[in-house]
Amino acid sequence: MNAGSSDRPAGRLIQDGAHSGRFNMAADLYLAAEAERTGSLHLRLYTWDQPTLSLGYHQRLSPERLEACRRQGVPAVRRPTGGRAVLHDNELTYALALPMDHPLLAQGRDALLRKIGAVFVAAAQSLDLPAEMVRAGSREEDSAKPLIKGSPLCFDSLSRWEVRLDGRKWIGSAQRVLTRSFLQHGSILLGPGRLSLAALLSLPGEDPATVPFNLDASALRRHLPEACRLHLACKWHEAAFTHQELEQIRRFMEEEESAWQLDNP
Repeated sequence: MNAGSSDRPAGRLIQDGAHSGRFNMAADLYLAAEAERTGSLHLRLYTWDQPTLSLGYHQRLSPERLEACRRQGVPAVRRPTGGRAVLHDNELTYALALPMDHPLLAQGRDALLRKIGAVFVAAAQSLDLPAEMVRAGSREEDSAKPLIKGSPLCFDSLSRWEVRLDGRKWIGSAQRVLTRSFLQHGSILLGPGRLSLAALLSLPGEDPATVPFNLDASALRRHLPEACRLHLACKWHEAAFTHQELEQIRRFMEEEESAWQLDNP
């Protein structure tokens, strides 16, 4: 198949359930490899089996702060994407993977990020939610609370083409160009979390534990693929992980452990 042709296979949609942080990161790395192998788009929607801290690929936190999370029963994992710290709890997470020669990247990463932002605005509008995309500048203050300068918390900053809801950052996103594929993660807030990451890390600022809304995850799961179809011009076929793929993901958990293993003890 010509990688630049319009004959690419339909994108694959995986409506996944709750897993550990290590499984989730290994599964997303596996999808990035599959995107490269198949030449198609992959979208996975999933949750976490317990509140879990994830750090960006290059992010570092002190051993004391990581230990504070562990004392509260919060495991920590490193994402294969960039960005800042996220406490994954009351959320729906997405992973979008595509090969670097995919037409969606023909106009550059910024154009793709804008289309992804439009996907979430459209999905929110389908649910009568007042979402809006950040357009001006490379970074903008959240109107509901100021940016915390130098904060390691993802939800204390709002970047170009990210989406806010009721004046608050709604989706925390992070990207990374891998060898021959592009991977984007996103944390879609559903409502208040059970724990405060700011409090766990003894940092100033607010975080998703205080968001003023409660959303229906099943409704988002229904509307997001259609919004992707419209704004990413992608047809979907839904296919859960096979038994063989789950075995491969488990091997990824072992073979690629350095990709998400934290340096701190």
